[in-house]
Amino acid sequence: MGWGTVSTCHGQNASLNLAIGESLSVLIQSDKDWDRSVEYMKVFLWLLTLALAVMCFFLWVLARLEIPLLQTTSVQLPGLTLMLVASPNWLWFCPVPWIVSSLILSCRKEVSPVVGFLFLGTIAFAASLILFPTLLSLALPWLAVFGRSVSK
Repeated sequence: MGWGTVSTCHGQNASLNLAIGESLSVLIQSDKDWDRSVEYMKVFLWLLTLALAVMCFFLWVLARLEIPLLQTTSVQLPGLTLMLVASPNWLWFCPVPWIVSSLILSCRKEVSPVVGFLFLGTIAFAASLILFPTLLSLALPWLAVFGRSVSK
């Protein structure tokens, strides 16, 4: 029985108590589910932050592996490659704003799904701004090497 089905007749006190008791237990159960969803939302924020940090780490590793290979070829590196790949230590600092945001949001009593989706949107946008230019800058020198080998 829900709140809308409670009758206020004097002869039905037992059903009124039953309806109120069931409604309170539903409210208590809803609070437990809400607490669990808040904890899941906090875990969701940290998993997103971890995914961004792992992506930045692997891009850093890839850049560190590619630079010695590019130095063995006599290709002049494009400006984008020099800026993003030649010194890839900037990748270590990319996840820092989201780590700080995750810490702040984890200290809050509750995190709404709206906040979680906004956080997801900012991480997806940042990941695309980091991933695509970095991959392009990693590929540009090899396009020049392959273009030179094809023309010979």
